[in-house]
Amino acid sequence: MIRLYTEKIDNNVIISIDGDIEFDDSIRIDNVIQNNFVNGSKNIILNLKNCEYIDNFGLGSLVKSLQLTKQNKRKFMLCNLSQDCKEIIMMTMLYKQIQIFNNVEDCISSV
Repeated sequence: MIRLYTEKIDNNVIISIDGDIEFDDSIRIDNVIQNNFVNGSKNIILNLKNCEYIDNFGLGSLVKSLQLTKQNKRKFMLCNLSQDCKEIIMMTMLYKQIQIFNNVEDCISSV
């Protein structure tokens, strides 16, 4: 089971994920993202520094989060992707839809 750490900086919420994103974890991530929208966070940043793998349910969660942010005219960004996560994002072509940055600071400075 993953650990989620949430931090707010200005209108951004940074969700740091510690562990691999699999079925049960994707549901938790969805809930955290939705709760932050309800609480007024403008942009969502997923920090995947300590995540080595994303399964198909995790990818579904990313797509769902992307759709939610676009519908609400907000931004959804990923950062600190491992090589394996980068390859998964590239194979699924999600890199065309989701903004990807090297680190949290680059995400924040892009908005």
